[in-house]
Amino acid sequence: KSKKALAPLNDDNDENYVISYSANVNAGTVKVTVVGCGAYTGTVTKSFKIQPNKTVKMNLALKQELDEKDHFTFRKARVKPVVTITCTLDGEDVVLREGVDFKVSYANNKKVSTAKSGASYTVTYLGNYKGHAADKKVPFTIDQAEFNESDMKVTVYDMPYNVKNKKASKYFQQPYVELNGELLAKNEYTVTYEVEGDNGEFKPITKNEVLPQPGTDDGNDTVIKVVVTPKSANYKAVENEVISETYHVYYTTKTDISKAKITLVSRIPDKTLGKKTSKVYYTGSEIDFDPDNNERQADLVITLNRVEYKYGDKNGHDIADFFDVQYVNNVNKGKATIIITAKEGADVPFTGSKTGSFTIASVNLTAWALWMKWLEDVIE
Repeated sequence: KSKKALAPLNDDNDENYVISYSANVNAGTVKVTVVGCGAYTGTVTKSFKIQPNKTVKMNLALKQELDEKDHFTFRKARVKPVVTITCTLDGEDVVLREGVDFKVSYANNKKVSTAKSGASYTVTYLGNYKGHAADKKVPFTIDQAEFNESDMKVTVYDMPYNVKNKKASKYFQQPYVELNGELLAKNEYTVTYEVEGDNGEFKPITKNEVLPQPGTDDGNDTVIKVVVTPKSANYKAVENEVISETYHVYYTTKTDISKAKITLVSRIPDKTLGKKTSKVYYTGSEIDFDPDNNERQADLVITLNRVEYKYGDKNGHDIADFFDVQYVNNVNKGKATIIITAKEGADVPFTGSKTGSFTIASVNLTAWALWMKWLEDVIE
């Protein structure tokens, strides 16, 4: 906004000229225009420069996460603490704006801090503070993430028994392990297996042992427990907490769904509409294809023995009647997993599980605009 000031030139206090300024707040060139009034005519324009403030004292702080100052918990997505910077100008506190007044870069923020290699950030000043000495390699500490029950999710699924494969290793699943919503790599944790005995207690079982055969009656399943412990130096166990999950190995004569095909059909109203897709767009929320989710970006199709199963199918092939659907790692950009498991029940002719995957990609603004418009029309 321009600022105007009236200035008298005689003792009668008559207005003789008006002064206006162009953009006289931020660093840069300012134009001053004087316009004659009353007995005076004409216009005079001059300019001056507002220099960036290179000397003001900056106060840096990190948005705290833990009780211990400047300590942060390890995350696979890199640790980037929020930096706040304030200074005092003309007696008033000013909060600097990231991306406008400063930018931040990070170093050694991909792993837990050690005595030899600590994390740090560097602040470079911009705009009204361009030329101010940078704050370089300001240290902060990345602590090990805890394997605790409240933040961990271990996903496994029940599976059918095959009398031709009696070795326990044939039934050792690789679990999907998530911590704070991030899918861990297989080399970041160790898995051990235990089997439930007749007394209800679990005991360790090795891959070369024979798995106890499940009974043919319902409820006589063999129960396996997976126990997950940290392997990477970025994680640590919590005393008296065991991260585990169980799954059942059961006898069945039903059709195994391991050869089923999982397909996604795009609902985004662009050139992909109605076509098979393996890609959806990041939203910041969990991605799923459940029928009650009006904002789903695709429809789920399961094909088994040349029959297509869909949600709401009117020909007796409704996914909800035959299968349970789980999602893993379905928030952030990257590879997400779908796990299809046959429902239990005498009227369900299937057994076992099948996994598939899809990609969560960066937002395509053109497609997203069409999608938002379509959603507005549907909701209205």
